[in-house]
Amino acid sequence: MTISSIPAPVVIFVRPQAAGNIGALSRVMSNFGVHELRLVGPKPGDSDNDDAFSKMDWALACKGAPVLEAAKHYPSLAEALDGLHIALGSSGKKDNFFEQGYARPLVSPTRALGDLKSEIKIAAPEVLQWAFVLGPEDDGLSSEEASFCRQLVHLETVDANPSINVAMAAGLFLYHWHLVNRGDIALEVGSSVTRPQAPVEGHQSFPLAPGERLATLDEKENFVDYLVQALQLTQFFKTPDVLASKAGLRRWLQATQAPLGDLRMLFEAVYQLKCWGQGHFEGRDFLKKKSPT
Repeated sequence: MTISSIPAPVVIFVRPQAAGNIGALSRVMSNFGVHELRLVGPKPGDSDNDDAFSKMDWALACKGAPVLEAAKHYPSLAEALDGLHIALGSSGKKDNFFEQGYARPLVSPTRALGDLKSEIKIAAPEVLQWAFVLGPEDDGLSSEEASFCRQLVHLETVDANPSINVAMAAGLFLYHWHLVNRGDIALEVGSSVTRPQAPVEGHQSFPLAPGERLATLDEKENFVDYLVQALQLTQFFKTPDVLASKAGLRRWLQATQAPLGDLRMLFEAVYQLKCWGQGHFEGRDFLKKKSPT
């Protein structure tokens, strides 16, 4: 992989509903050499001792069966973003669907990949890991789920029939990603995300100390939750909506990459204020992670 290549995404399927779609998604991921699938929601088969996936999923997976077999389950999208730095979502909804606070830029595949490639060039592929997030078949990502994504990729269709099957939507986007890495498609680069300045020759763009790494999306979400807990000790949420406020905080944290040490400093500052406000100290489990099933 060259420095200008975009690494394969982790594909996240939120609240899958129809039998066969997980298998079809696994197959199209395999077509493009994408191997990591994360599923959000209850694990199929937990209540009936059946296989983790339906027979239709296995049939439709075909040569994508290894992707299906290795898929991991997470109870929430926030936890499914474990270890990742950037999330791009998929949405067939119009610009004005999501309310202020939850809204994210609605962009074409070439625009989303263009912005991503610009950032990858600065950070290097092994530093930034990313996800492509797909919503459930009936209505796509909810407003809150969409707010976990930095941008929403919109695949243009005819107005008479705008809905695209989950596996087909993934295939169209992954095909664009494949062409980008081959150099066969022109990219758009916009300004909907804040990126670090171009690197100085011989210097690393991100100010990482030896052995340090960038904060991940799940760690940033831990900070959002902790900050909200502290603010609930005040009158801050007497008027603002908690979920909309969290969505706005996510947008701020999504806009750029930060060393984990900087995030820890923010945690510590809020920790001191929270403990001062409640009159006692508590444990520092800021970055505690939950394991997938």
